Amino acid sequence: MPILRITALPQRPDIDVTAAMQRTCLALADTMGLPSDQVWGTWTPLSPSAYAVGDIVPDVQPHSTHPPLVDLMALEGRSADLRAQMLECVGSVLSAELGLQVGNVYVRYVEMQKTMVYSGGKVLALD
Repeated sequence: MPILRITALPQRPDIDVTAAMQRTCLALADTMGLPSDQVWGTWTPLSPSAYAVGDIVPDVQPHSTHPPLVDLMALEGRSADLRAQMLECVGSVLSAELGLQVGNVYVRYVEMQKTMVYSGGKVLALD
């Protein structure tokens, strides 16, 4: 159950944020060989002017700066190669969907220990 948590400035009016999030989740599911309903995604918009890079504080998402900030959370046990594929998938698909310069997405992999996750009515390490 990988989870994408995307935080970003408001997007241009021609960008469908919901579609971008859905396509990114679907691409990640495909990369991981998972059914699509096992990849979850949330989008948290920042208020205009709520994201600074140095002294630059834009109202909307710039093409080449202020990357959307993504936490890609997944359970432990994946190989380094698969983790890299997951990171590249999310970064490339999301930047394309948002019409951003290639590489203008920040994705952080957060590995979750099964002993620290409760889902489906149980602690996952107790399977």
